[in-house]
Amino acid sequence: APAVKAILIPSLVDAASAVRVNAAGTVDVTDILNADSITSDAGVTIAAGSSYTGAGAVTVTALAGTALTLTSPIAATWSTTAGLLTLTGTGGITVDSGGVTAVNLGTAAAAKTITVGNAASTEVEVNALLVDINAGATGLTMDAGGASNLTTSAGALTISAAAASTWSTSAGALTLDSAAALNLG
Repeated sequence: APAVKAILIPSLVDAASAVRVNAAGTVDVTDILNADSITSDAGVTIAAGSSYTGAGAVTVTALAGTALTLTSPIAATWSTTAGLLTLTGTGGITVDSGGVTAVNLGTAAAAKTITVGNAASTEVEVNALLVDINAGATGLTMDAGGASNLTTSAGALTISAAAASTWSTSAGALTLDSAAALNLG
């Protein structure tokens, strides 16, 4: 087989001021490639051990009607060194883990506010075999703007306190009812 030789093309520009390279196989750039934009009909791959460094914003966009998939074979980090990291999905957002591994939100040991939902949200729904809420030294506050209920479909409901407590209404009667005996004190 003939030896592979390098071909140097100082300028090969067509009438549309574009350089066109048509190869039957791979076009391999072994040194630094500076490009303002890279577009591919078959996809762009950044090889292992490689990276992109640029002075401006990086935008990755999939063709209309196609999915954009980011996959890592091992643990990976998606972060910012400054500012917010925002995820927005027009059709919704799903955050999940494979199998039974945990989904962790805000688990770093740092004083911060973790917000779920917005005052204008229709519903915040939490479903699990066990919903475990643990509040520290500053307590637990639950405020509702409408009628509320705390109901079990099976088993007892126990409310206890470590100090004197108040159970009151700001209007109307306070009713205690029982299907059997009502024990006070």
